[in-house]
Amino acid sequence: MFSLNNIVLPEKLESKLSFLSNYSVEFGAWAKGITGSNWTMIWLILGFILLLVFKNSTEKLDDFKLNYKTALWSGIAFSGGVLSLNKVSEFLYFNF
Repeated sequence: MFSLNNIVLPEKLESKLSFLSNYSVEFGAWAKGITGSNWTMIWLILGFILLLVFKNSTEKLDDFKLNYKTALWSGIAFSGGVLSLNKVSEFLYFNF
């Protein structure tokens, strides 16, 4: 979901970008919605770095070459999935 009606920037930028107040941009605690410990921001930054460094699924698909090894593992995973369809599983969301 995306919305432009609740933009909050750090207070340090208010002196340079004060004209944005006319466009319902607020200045203040920009990360007050992120709850957690002191490590939360560090984990977010590390996650963003990992996101930029590693390949996404489209890039992996471009490099994908079908061979016997991937076909064998795909067949094993498919067979395991089909064989597990006859088991009764509990509806977990009923407990919530």
